[in-house]
Amino acid sequence: MRIKQSIIVSLSILLLMFIIPSLSYGQTLSARAEDNLGYAYEHAQGVPQNYYTAVYWFKLAAAQGNANAENSLGYAYEDGHGVPQNYYTAVYWFKLAAAQGNAYGENHLGYAYYYGQGVPQNYYTANYWYKLAAAQGNANAENNLGVDYQYGHGVPQNYYTAVYWYKLAAAQGNAFGENNLGSAYEHGHGVTQNYYTAVYWYKLAAAQGNRNAQRNLAIIRKQK
Repeated sequence: MRIKQSIIVSLSILLLMFIIPSLSYGQTLSARAEDNLGYAYEHAQGVPQNYYTAVYWFKLAAAQGNANAENSLGYAYEDGHGVPQNYYTAVYWFKLAAAQGNAYGENHLGYAYYYGQGVPQNYYTANYWYKLAAAQGNANAENNLGVDYQYGHGVPQNYYTAVYWYKLAAAQGNAFGENNLGSAYEHGHGVTQNYYTAVYWYKLAAAQGNRNAQRNLAIIRKQK
Protein backbone atom coordinates (compact mmCIF):
# COMPACT_ATOMS: atom_id res chain seq x y z
CA MET A 1 0.00 0.00 0.00
CA ARG A 2 2.83 2.38 0.90
CA ILE A 3 4.70 1.45 -2.29
CA LYS A 4 1.59 2.16 -4.36
CA GLN A 5 1.15 5.55 -2.67
CA SER A 6 4.81 6.40 -3.31
CA ILE A 7 4.43 5.56 -6.98
CA ILE A 8 1.33 7.74 -7.29
CA VAL A 9 3.06 10.68 -5.62
CA SER A 10 6.18 10.25 -7.76
CA LEU A 11 4.12 10.17 -10.95
CA SER A 12 2.25 13.27 -9.80
CA ILE A 13 5.56 15.08 -9.34
CA LEU A 14 6.78 14.13 -12.82
CA LEU A 15 3.55 15.36 -14.37
CA LEU A 16 3.56 18.57 -12.37
CA MET A 17 7.12 19.32 -13.50
CA PHE A 18 5.65 19.85 -16.95
CA ILE A 19 2.32 21.35 -15.89
CA ILE A 20 3.55 24.06 -13.51
CA PRO A 21 5.69 25.93 -16.08
CA SER A 22 2.79 25.95 -18.56
CA LEU A 23 0.26 27.53 -16.22
CA SER A 24 -0.93 30.94 -17.35
CA TYR A 25 -1.23 33.86 -14.95
CA GLY A 26 -4.16 33.35 -12.58
CA GLN A 27 -4.30 29.59 -13.12
CA THR A 28 -3.78 27.28 -10.15
CA LEU A 29 -3.19 23.61 -9.61
CA SER A 30 -5.94 21.47 -8.17
CA ALA A 31 -6.02 21.24 -4.38
CA ARG A 32 -5.31 17.52 -4.61
CA ALA A 33 -2.19 18.11 -6.70
CA GLU A 34 -0.98 20.76 -4.27
CA ASP A 35 -1.58 18.43 -1.34
CA ASN A 36 0.32 15.64 -3.13
CA LEU A 37 3.27 17.96 -3.67
CA GLY A 38 3.22 18.94 0.00
CA TYR A 39 3.18 15.27 0.97
CA ALA A 40 6.08 14.57 -1.39
CA TYR A 41 8.24 17.29 0.14
CA GLU A 42 7.24 16.30 3.67
CA HIS A 43 8.20 12.64 3.16
CA ALA A 44 11.01 13.05 0.59
CA GLN A 45 9.20 11.11 -2.11
CA GLY A 46 10.77 11.97 -5.45
CA VAL A 47 12.14 15.27 -4.12
CA PRO A 48 14.54 16.27 -1.31
CA GLN A 49 12.76 16.55 2.04
CA ASN A 50 11.86 20.15 2.74
CA TYR A 51 9.31 20.99 5.41
CA TYR A 52 9.12 24.64 4.39
CA THR A 53 8.22 23.77 0.82
CA ALA A 54 5.77 21.15 2.09
CA VAL A 55 4.01 23.79 4.17
CA TYR A 56 3.89 26.13 1.17
CA TRP A 57 1.97 23.57 -0.87
CA PHE A 58 -0.22 22.49 2.03
CA LYS A 59 -1.28 26.10 2.55
CA LEU A 60 -2.27 26.46 -1.09
CA ALA A 61 -4.31 23.26 -0.94
CA ALA A 62 -5.86 24.19 2.41
CA ALA A 63 -6.90 27.56 0.99
CA GLN A 64 -9.09 25.56 -1.38
CA GLY A 65 -10.58 23.58 1.50
CA ASN A 66 -8.56 20.38 1.09
CA ALA A 67 -9.06 18.47 4.35
CA ASN A 68 -5.89 16.38 4.05
CA ALA A 69 -3.84 19.55 3.64
CA GLU A 70 -5.56 21.14 6.62
CA ASN A 71 -4.65 18.14 8.73
CA SER A 72 -1.07 18.19 7.44
CA LEU A 73 -0.75 21.85 8.37
CA GLY A 74 -1.99 21.02 11.85
CA TYR A 75 0.64 18.31 12.09
CA ALA A 76 3.33 20.73 10.89
CA TYR A 77 2.41 23.26 13.58
CA GLU A 78 2.14 20.53 16.21
CA ASP A 79 5.70 19.34 15.56
CA GLY A 80 7.24 22.59 14.33
CA HIS A 81 8.06 21.24 10.88
CA GLY A 82 8.57 24.15 8.50
CA VAL A 83 6.78 26.55 10.86
CA PRO A 84 7.25 27.64 14.47
CA GLN A 85 5.66 25.08 16.81
CA ASN A 86 2.26 26.32 17.89
CA TYR A 87 -0.31 23.98 19.43
CA TYR A 88 -3.11 26.54 19.14
CA THR A 89 -2.57 26.95 15.41
CA ALA A 90 -2.29 23.18 15.08
CA VAL A 91 -5.69 22.77 16.70
CA TYR A 92 -7.15 25.41 14.39
CA TRP A 93 -6.18 23.32 11.36
CA PHE A 94 -7.17 20.01 12.94
CA LYS A 95 -10.61 21.42 13.65
CA LEU A 96 -11.05 22.49 10.02
CA ALA A 97 -10.06 19.03 8.82
CA ALA A 98 -12.22 17.28 11.41
CA ALA A 99 -15.20 19.45 10.49
CA GLN A 100 -15.04 17.83 7.05
CA GLY A 101 -14.98 14.35 8.56
CA ASN A 102 -11.29 13.82 7.92
CA ALA A 103 -10.30 10.83 10.08
CA TYR A 104 -6.71 12.01 10.50
CA GLY A 105 -7.89 15.41 11.65
CA GLU A 106 -10.37 13.83 14.04
CA ASN A 107 -7.68 11.61 15.55
CA HIS A 108 -5.20 14.48 15.88
CA LEU A 109 -7.85 16.65 17.47
CA GLY A 110 -8.56 13.86 19.94
CA TYR A 111 -4.83 13.68 20.66
CA ALA A 112 -4.76 17.43 21.34
CA TYR A 113 -7.58 17.13 23.88
CA TYR A 114 -6.01 14.03 25.45
CA TYR A 115 -2.75 15.84 26.19
CA GLY A 116 -4.11 19.36 26.55
CA GLN A 117 -2.11 20.74 23.63
CA GLY A 118 -3.71 23.95 22.40
CA VAL A 119 -6.96 23.13 24.20
CA PRO A 120 -7.89 22.32 27.81
CA GLN A 121 -7.19 18.66 28.59
CA ASN A 122 -10.38 16.65 28.36
CA TYR A 123 -10.40 12.87 28.07
CA TYR A 124 -14.10 12.78 27.25
CA THR A 125 -13.72 15.12 24.30
CA ALA A 126 -10.61 13.24 23.21
CA ASN A 127 -12.59 10.00 23.12
CA TYR A 128 -15.37 11.66 21.17
CA TRP A 129 -12.96 12.49 18.36
CA TYR A 130 -11.12 9.19 18.61
CA LYS A 131 -14.39 7.32 18.16
CA LEU A 132 -15.30 9.32 15.07
CA ALA A 133 -11.91 8.58 13.55
CA ALA A 134 -12.02 4.91 14.58
CA ALA A 135 -15.43 4.56 12.96
CA GLN A 136 -13.65 5.32 9.70
CA GLY A 137 -11.02 2.69 10.39
CA ASN A 138 -8.23 5.00 11.54
CA ALA A 139 -5.73 2.64 13.16
CA ASN A 140 -4.11 5.24 15.40
CA ALA A 141 -7.52 6.21 16.77
CA GLU A 142 -8.33 2.55 17.40
CA ASN A 143 -5.12 2.17 19.37
CA ASN A 144 -5.77 5.41 21.25
CA LEU A 145 -9.19 4.15 22.31
CA GLY A 146 -7.55 0.96 23.50
CA VAL A 147 -5.22 3.00 25.69
CA ASP A 148 -8.15 4.96 27.14
CA TYR A 149 -10.04 1.78 28.05
CA GLN A 150 -6.91 0.18 29.47
CA TYR A 151 -6.30 3.07 31.85
CA GLY A 152 -9.86 4.32 32.30
CA HIS A 153 -9.28 7.73 30.77
CA GLY A 154 -12.69 9.26 30.08
CA VAL A 155 -14.28 5.80 30.02
CA PRO A 156 -14.74 3.02 32.60
CA GLN A 157 -11.58 0.92 32.73
CA ASN A 158 -12.12 -2.26 30.74
CA TYR A 159 -9.27 -4.50 29.62
CA TYR A 160 -11.51 -6.53 27.33
CA THR A 161 -12.63 -3.46 25.42
CA ALA A 162 -9.03 -2.24 25.33
CA VAL A 163 -7.98 -5.50 23.68
CA TYR A 164 -10.84 -5.18 21.20
CA TRP A 165 -9.45 -1.86 19.97
CA TYR A 166 -5.84 -3.01 20.06
CA LYS A 167 -6.73 -5.97 17.86
CA LEU A 168 -8.40 -3.71 15.31
CA ALA A 169 -5.35 -1.44 15.21
CA ALA A 170 -2.90 -4.36 15.08
CA ALA A 171 -4.86 -5.98 12.25
CA GLN A 172 -3.96 -2.92 10.17
CA GLY A 173 -0.28 -3.25 11.02
CA ASN A 174 -0.29 -0.40 13.53
CA ALA A 175 2.92 -0.78 15.55
CA PHE A 176 1.45 0.84 18.66
CA GLY A 177 -1.52 -1.50 18.58
CA GLU A 178 0.76 -4.50 18.04
CA ASN A 179 2.93 -3.54 21.01
CA ASN A 180 -0.04 -2.88 23.28
CA LEU A 181 -1.65 -6.15 22.25
CA GLY A 182 1.61 -7.91 23.08
CA SER A 183 1.57 -6.29 26.50
CA ALA A 184 -2.01 -7.44 27.07
CA TYR A 185 -1.00 -11.05 26.35
CA GLU A 186 2.13 -10.76 28.47
CA HIS A 187 0.21 -9.56 31.52
CA GLY A 188 -3.11 -11.31 30.90
CA HIS A 189 -5.11 -8.10 30.65
CA GLY A 190 -8.35 -8.80 28.82
CA VAL A 191 -6.97 -12.03 27.34
CA THR A 192 -5.56 -15.28 28.65
CA GLN A 193 -1.91 -14.74 29.53
CA ASN A 194 0.29 -16.16 26.79
CA TYR A 195 3.96 -15.27 26.50
CA TYR A 196 4.34 -16.83 23.05
CA THR A 197 1.53 -14.69 21.67
CA ALA A 198 3.00 -11.67 23.43
CA VAL A 199 6.35 -12.27 21.73
CA TYR A 200 4.59 -12.64 18.38
CA TRP A 201 3.04 -9.19 18.61
CA TYR A 202 6.15 -7.60 20.09
CA LYS A 203 8.17 -8.91 17.15
CA LEU A 204 5.78 -7.40 14.61
CA ALA A 205 5.89 -4.01 16.32
CA ALA A 206 9.67 -4.18 16.86
CA ALA A 207 10.17 -4.92 13.16
CA GLN A 208 8.61 -1.52 12.44
CA GLY A 209 11.06 0.19 14.78
CA ASN A 210 8.74 0.55 17.77
CA ARG A 211 11.17 1.11 20.64
CA ASN A 212 8.76 0.09 23.38
CA ALA A 213 8.22 -3.23 21.62
CA GLN A 214 11.95 -3.73 21.19
CA ARG A 215 12.47 -3.11 24.89
CA ASN A 216 9.53 -5.34 25.88
CA LEU A 217 10.83 -8.10 23.65
CA ALA A 218 14.28 -7.93 25.21
CA ILE A 219 12.83 -8.03 28.74
CA ILE A 220 10.48 -10.95 28.14
CA ARG A 221 13.26 -12.97 26.50
CA LYS A 222 15.52 -12.49 29.51
CA GLN A 223 12.75 -13.54 31.87
CA LYS A 224 11.84 -16.64 29.87
